[in-house]
Amino acid sequence: MGSHDDRKTFEGDATVPDHDDTHRIVPLGLTIAWHPDVSRVGEIARLGPGRTVLSRYDVEFHDVDGGAARCLDTHMVTRRPIFIDIAESTVSISPPADRPGPYVDGVRLQTRRTWSREQIEERMLLIDVSHRLLLALHPMPEVPPAMSRHEMVGDSAAIRRLRLAVDKAACFDRPVLIRGETGSGKELVAAGIHNASWRRARTFVPINCGELRAERISATLFGHVKGAFTGAISDQPGAFRAAQGGTLFLDEIGELHPEAQPTLLRALDQKTVTPLGTNRPVSVDVRVVAATDADLEAKIADNSFRGPLYYRLHNIVIDVPPLRARPDDVPRLFLHRLRDGLESMDALDRLELGREKGKPWIDARLVQQMMRYPWPGNVRQLLSMADQVVHASHDRPQVEQSAQLGWLRHSSDASMPTRPSTQRTGETSHFKLSTRSVERSTEARSTGLRSTGVSRAPSRSLSEASETHQRSRAETGDLPALGPEDVHPEPALLCGSDGQTYTPAGVQRLLRLNGWGIHRTARKIGVPKTSLARYAERELGIMPVSKIPETDLRSVWEAEGGRIGALKDRLRVTERALRQRLRRLGLSFEP
Repeated sequence: MGSHDDRKTFEGDATVPDHDDTHRIVPLGLTIAWHPDVSRVGEIARLGPGRTVLSRYDVEFHDVDGGAARCLDTHMVTRRPIFIDIAESTVSISPPADRPGPYVDGVRLQTRRTWSREQIEERMLLIDVSHRLLLALHPMPEVPPAMSRHEMVGDSAAIRRLRLAVDKAACFDRPVLIRGETGSGKELVAAGIHNASWRRARTFVPINCGELRAERISATLFGHVKGAFTGAISDQPGAFRAAQGGTLFLDEIGELHPEAQPTLLRALDQKTVTPLGTNRPVSVDVRVVAATDADLEAKIADNSFRGPLYYRLHNIVIDVPPLRARPDDVPRLFLHRLRDGLESMDALDRLELGREKGKPWIDARLVQQMMRYPWPGNVRQLLSMADQVVHASHDRPQVEQSAQLGWLRHSSDASMPTRPSTQRTGETSHFKLSTRSVERSTEARSTGLRSTGVSRAPSRSLSEASETHQRSRAETGDLPALGPEDVHPEPALLCGSDGQTYTPAGVQRLLRLNGWGIHRTARKIGVPKTSLARYAERELGIMPVSKIPETDLRSVWEAEGGRIGALKDRLRVTERALRQRLRRLGLSFEP
């Protein structure tokens, strides 16, 4: 059983060397998010510094892993060029000299517009040409290719890192813990680990721990003999022995009944199981891969998950990114599912409509809305939506945004990341907020500050401002008026420099592991320390010790008896800064 620092963490986790790296500028590139020739969706063009001339024949695109380069070569793009100027800290786009340009994030490009590089790193630009061709301008870091695609659709930096994480885990025959939101593809990752390992010729056995009845857990996992309980009419091997030589996938491990957790831990440690109804242990050779979308650390705190089992599973950890963290994969996932559905309906020719002339079956604006939507149900929700499109429109000349898809337009607009109103123009932001997330963060701040007695004046919620904005747009005819039920909540997220996103709970966990040090944690995540400090104060109520009122500090000091360790964790500040503040106040402390 190793310490936390001994664990192996793959994919986009914040575990990086402690030394400072020089800031490297991530190159930018264009991805074809939608094209009249749908076979070209997902092709990329890497852009260097200076001016790029974007027209029908100038920029060459190719597959992520290489292949023949092709220009856009479609009559949907004007021969008159669009100019993209990339500087060290800014990106500008200029329309043709004698006519308006494309739509950039839904706004017609009339004159030259400039964005900071931080803005584009935070939120890619979507360039809509005639509602038929959609390009995404975004950071394009170099990620080495994995040994296999592992049946994962997409080529974003996040999904390529995930494939590399699967390769690494497959080579190291130890238990694996896969963490990720519901619907993000955790079982696909588990199957990829199995199929890439030396155990691939043997069985992959999936078990959903959340569906196991408390009185049958041991029998399901470890087997039973005939007569062990009412209804046991024959011997059954159980999941461990069924997976002998292969991989046992324990999904929803966070929902495993507490009474079964010690037995599972014993099986992992001793590599034996004892079937119900007998006292004879049986040796097993099984690799266990577990998955959860639960906050296991919180479950340990409330005694619903056992710490020893957590640490036994936690030596190899793979974090599966949510779909909203890789929007450039949305078009390819959508197209992949459309092809399957249309082929089953003998309507694959729908995707060819508009390739040469006429209206395409799918308007690029629909794809743009999909790329801006937060997808709380992740890939599972996206695939379900694609099935709705096939079902409703496989026999129509165009996909219509009927009542079934109307929620997408409204929700994608409402969930666009919004900068706090107090932020200075041009200031870097690493926040991804929805209209409801600020309300939740306000509650989190008040909860976090309540322990120190600090209070805040109430402020207007962002959802109220958003609903006012939506009603204003409705009055001008841009959008139907939205009610509160139309605004879909999304967690407040912190976006790292490598595209990985962190929930408030995840950020607090990292801060705690790093002694509540903002600077060190910011280096690990890959964001400026000022951005992390703002996020921690807004979303978690964590503030510098210098900002905590003296009366509140004294009351906590008295409650904790001056114990520096307890004070540090109670106030969520670094020990060094806390010691300095206590000395200035003349307050004694002890280890």
